[in-house]
Amino acid sequence: MFARAPVADARPRHWSLEARRRSGVSDIVAAILLVAIVVVLAAVAYLLDARLANSGGDKDPIGSAFATGSAAPSTCPTGSTYTVRGCLAGDHVYDLSVESSHVTFADVRFEVRTLAGSPYVAPSFGGFSVLTLSGVVVAQSSPTSMTLAMMSGFGTYNSSSTACNGAPCSPSTPITSFYYIVVDVGTSSISNDDYQFIVVGAGSYTGTTLPITLP
Repeated sequence: MFARAPVADARPRHWSLEARRRSGVSDIVAAILLVAIVVVLAAVAYLLDARLANSGGDKDPIGSAFATGSAAPSTCPTGSTYTVRGCLAGDHVYDLSVESSHVTFADVRFEVRTLAGSPYVAPSFGGFSVLTLSGVVVAQSSPTSMTLAMMSGFGTYNSSSTACNGAPCSPSTPITSFYYIVVDVGTSSISNDDYQFIVVGAGSYTGTTLPITLP
């Protein structure tokens, strides 16, 4: 007689309790790993975004390194010249003290702006000068534009051997509270026209200082 072939068990096969536990644990581990990967990717994306935002380098805000006092309006005295007094005789000017400073001459660009943020265009040539408290001009922008915005550094420096703290003045000379700023806005008064003086950061600095109203 032939041997009977084994009959397959027709009953459905169910996982054992242990197999189910193992499967449940695997699902939990997978979920935890997925969450961890998402967190890591989000952190990497944030760091890349922050790095791109600071692509210009690790520059400090100029507002934390330089500040002036309020602007005092006046008229440039008779007989004054831009080279000697920092303004032309009869022009309308503003004097601003240096209240705090951790910058050099190369780190700043001066501007006069409208409330809308546009540079002021004067009807005649004007400019920016930095003087010692005794009235000696140490640095000046070139008075060749009617747009009161320094697009580059100061055009001239006082080369006297003792002009700036006992040494010739240069772009690397620190700006201290022993200096003040003269803004020559030209022959027309801008009093009560809501113009503002700001300092734009350059070199190791970025951004602008808080605007100073020119009364």
